[in-house]
Amino acid sequence: MRNALTALLLLAPVAAPAQQRQPGLEASVGGVAAFARRTFAGGALGLAWRGGGQGRAAVTVAGGVLGSDPGARLEASAQFLVNPAARSGATLYGALGAAYVVARGSAGAGYVLILVGAERAAGRGVGWFVEAGLGGGARIAAGVRARRPPRARG
Repeated sequence: MRNALTALLLLAPVAAPAQQRQPGLEASVGGVAAFARRTFAGGALGLAWRGGGQGRAAVTVAGGVLGSDPGARLEASAQFLVNPAARSGATLYGALGAAYVVARGSAGAGYVLILVGAERAAGRGVGWFVEAGLGGGARIAAGVRARRPPRARG
């Protein structure tokens, strides 16, 4: 877990500010599943900060089931968006981070999180997203992301 957090901190400067987008918060809602020896599946809420360039720092909290027990999943990641100002179509992004999974009756476990995703119109107010990767198993997620669109400069 410590190595994953160190990698996350080292990746943050890579997502350096560019002049493509103003800073802002994003919120997401959707579902996440990680298929492993004990599969996790549940609903997820996320918050992210876009620092004005191609980078995004995201935190996601999910509640659901791990195997057959109630469980939770927490993720933190540094993400790199290929085209953060896209007003239409889909744009790709990649992420590196950490995930922590816990369930009733078992000790929690930390994992390195590596994912790729696509989202609709990253430069507009609302759009869908889909993700696939690794972190506590083969991981997939999908949902809707709401963003504060950039203000027109005058």
